[in-house]
Amino acid sequence: MILALIKLESPKAQRAFEDVHQTLEERYRPLLAHDLQEMSPLCWATTVKPLHAGMVSYLVFDFMIHLRQTPCQFIFSNDLMDFRMQQEPLDKSQGLIDELLTSIGPAPQKESRISFRGFGPRIDICLNALGLLYLDILQSLTKVESEVLSSLRKLQYGKYKNPMESKTFGLQKHVASELGKSPVAIHKSLRSAKYELAASTARSMSEIIG
Repeated sequence: MILALIKLESPKAQRAFEDVHQTLEERYRPLLAHDLQEMSPLCWATTVKPLHAGMVSYLVFDFMIHLRQTPCQFIFSNDLMDFRMQQEPLDKSQGLIDELLTSIGPAPQKESRISFRGFGPRIDICLNALGLLYLDILQSLTKVESEVLSSLRKLQYGKYKNPMESKTFGLQKHVASELGKSPVAIHKSLRSAKYELAASTARSMSEIIG
């Protein structure tokens, strides 16, 4: 079972996290083994069943759309918890979580970071390398780009009922209508946000993990 940690590096992110939490409940809760729980100040944890491991890159996608330039850490550790722990509350794993956070250390100042552990030596290296590119794209989103992506992701989930679906065909005009912008403006925002690169990176990471 995969232990997933989200650690905010600034108390100012608390309000943005409330929106993220709601998004997670709506789109990802059926794929999780535990509810997302606050384990310590500014640190939340959940677990992901191996069957659904490929969704973690999209989980990061939706988190970063809301958090944008707020520094945070995403930590995914495989095989740290066995399946029996699925029946236990996460607070019984507080020691494991504290040990993992200590071993990872703080994120670089004003930067977000993603860390993969336990998926295999070469797989970890590959995922962590892709993660650098992924977060570099996502943490540079502007407010306008974030609004466009948030609307797009909402429409994607509404149409496909799958948080791992990233197709934009036929949806850009609905984003434009929802935000009161022209389709051309939406297209430009998606390009400036490097949406296709971010989406293809999410798919690549998902395929490697899954």
